[in-house]
Amino acid sequence: TCILSYSTTVRAINEGESVHYGDFIDDVYFIDQDGQNSLIYAITKSKPIRDILTRKPNVNLQDKWGKTALMYAADRYQLKDIIKLLNAGAYLDITDNEGRTALMHAFQKGVDNVTIALIGGRANLNLQDNEGRTALMLGIISLPGKKISPAVKKLIRTGANLDLKDNEGNTALMLATERRQSEVVDELLGAGANANRRNKDNERAWEIANKLRLHDIATSLSPYTSVSFAGGLRSFKEMFAKK
Repeated sequence: TCILSYSTTVRAINEGESVHYGDFIDDVYFIDQDGQNSLIYAITKSKPIRDILTRKPNVNLQDKWGKTALMYAADRYQLKDIIKLLNAGAYLDITDNEGRTALMHAFQKGVDNVTIALIGGRANLNLQDNEGRTALMLGIISLPGKKISPAVKKLIRTGANLDLKDNEGNTALMLATERRQSEVVDELLGAGANANRRNKDNERAWEIANKLRLHDIATSLSPYTSVSFAGGLRSFKEMFAKK
């Protein structure tokens, strides 16, 4: 593989000079000093990639940040490019230096049609990044408000493991509770999320909801949250009913 840092074309690019696009895509095997090929370059500059793909570049090349063309396309909401890359053999489950896949990048941006396309491409839904967070967790964190997005709903219903914990011991249900996302909480509970898992602070989602005085969410969680008694486990709903 040739290194483009010695290329006149890439030197001009690095120095901010005007470069003809065609000059750069002539050799798809060139790699610049950041580890990027012409395919990644085209995506980051919003240039067409059809002609580059006909030259059979390495669609799964990772640059010095560990990112692939598919990740950059996900970052930039480029659905048409994502479909072309998948058809050209792009791997969905490569991870970058932060442990994140293209699906995780898409969820961070919160663009439903991109994330749904990647889910449909059979991305691994349960991979965890360097912070232990899954695509579902990142999707929850990235939601702009209290309403659930179609992509998060699809991920919950497609078979993602709802009970994985991040490095702080938080599950998707705990993260949704912390962020006051009542619709996500209801969707997770309906899909079978375990409300009795505890994080490193020994808190469950119910304790988090009460600490934050989120009474509606606490009410939703109570039938699914158990308390240990001498006679066994009972839910909060059963306990309150006896008072």
